[in-house]
Amino acid sequence: MDFKTLLELKGYHSEKLGDLSRKLNYSGIAVIWIFSKTTDKFMLSGLLWWALFFCVMSLLTEMLQYGYSYIIYDRFYMRVEREIDNGTKTTDTDLRWDSPWPLRIMHLLFYAKPILAVLGFLLLISYIIFFSK
Repeated sequence: MDFKTLLELKGYHSEKLGDLSRKLNYSGIAVIWIFSKTTDKFMLSGLLWWALFFCVMSLLTEMLQYGYSYIIYDRFYMRVEREIDNGTKTTDTDLRWDSPWPLRIMHLLFYAKPILAVLGFLLLISYIIFFSK
């Protein structure tokens, strides 16, 4: 397997994970909305509040991940472009990060997103199994 194929597969699977996490969150919020409409008032039990909290936090984490990643990649691109323009770098094939922390934070946000979505959905499923009648 060559590097280009590996990069394409990585991009495909990370895109699918993001899509599935988002769909899971939206469907969880929709089911919570259905269970909260028992009367004319909006009522949630403690377990449904936590499920809603984790679904919304997953969506917010996704937005934070995309915003943070854009800023980091934009700054990295501007630095490389400046180095090429100054003549300190003649090619863009050997790109290195100065520090591993920007990528670690991106990975943390990337993995937190589906974990929060699954936690929210597990709480929702446990509410449906144990408390709905």
